[in-house]
Amino acid sequence: MTDLPRRTSRLWLPPLGELLADEELVYHVGAAGPRGVARLRVWEAGDVAEHGRFAVVTDLGRGMPVSDAQSGLWRMLASRLGQPFAMAEQWPEGRKGSAHVDLVLPPGPDGPEWLRIWPVTGDHPLREYVGAWWSVNGDTVLSS
Repeated sequence: MTDLPRRTSRLWLPPLGELLADEELVYHVGAAGPRGVARLRVWEAGDVAEHGRFAVVTDLGRGMPVSDAQSGLWRMLASRLGQPFAMAEQWPEGRKGSAHVDLVLPPGPDGPEWLRIWPVTGDHPLREYVGAWWSVNGDTVLSS
């Protein structure tokens, strides 16, 4: 597989290991803000001490969309799962256009940022890197 960026990079796609959680996740924006419900799946990510955890939050179309709550979701899950930690959001077919998976980058000063990791088009800036990772882990991420 293509060498991946180091964990110190904001872009981090770890090797996936054992499934640790598959549950419904209720999230809020702010203490009394709108709420949403998503599916949360969490995997060990390779050597846990080095790679930590990888979470996929799947929008279920129940309440606030996960993309509108990403900063809060990222912080909540990072606190719950510990560091290192990486997160992706999955949009099933029929939700917000076509099916896709985006890596949610750690919140920066300008708010949440995403990087499409599936499907990867020919003009994707990290096509080889993301394509190599997806060829090994994509079926796991898309599994139900």
